[in-house]
Amino acid sequence: MAEKKKGFVTGAVTGLSVAIVAAAGVGMKWPTAMAETRPQLTKASVFAPPVGAPMYAIGSPLGETLAGTFTQGVLSGVRDFNGTRFFQSDVSINHGNSGGPMLDGNSRVVGLADLHIDQASGLSFFVPMKDALDRLAVVIDEPAATP
Repeated sequence: MAEKKKGFVTGAVTGLSVAIVAAAGVGMKWPTAMAETRPQLTKASVFAPPVGAPMYAIGSPLGETLAGTFTQGVLSGVRDFNGTRFFQSDVSINHGNSGGPMLDGNSRVVGLADLHIDQASGLSFFVPMKDALDRLAVVIDEPAATP
């Protein structure tokens, strides 16, 4: 069993799998295939990828036993449910993936896993990073390039 760490929520979006949690000494198990290209949150993360673009998800479906699971699919569409925008994808996510990153082909975090429709195959929804950051009032400040 994984060692438990204490953390605290510094911001959250009601009704979505979006929160900022601060915790000291916490890392994530990355799939071996991603050892050199870890996900990045950059200013480019706030742009919506085009429909049909390859997408990837990393998470812990069904708990710690499957931590670091890497799945792939495409962006199927951009949907609006009751005023909330979602990226629809066939990227496989399950319980335990919630809040995990949706990546584009350049390892940029473009969304956060929110829900999977159990009655349908290949129907998953992700909160776009721009929307999550806006609702949390977070601004990405990238360091200036060094000469």
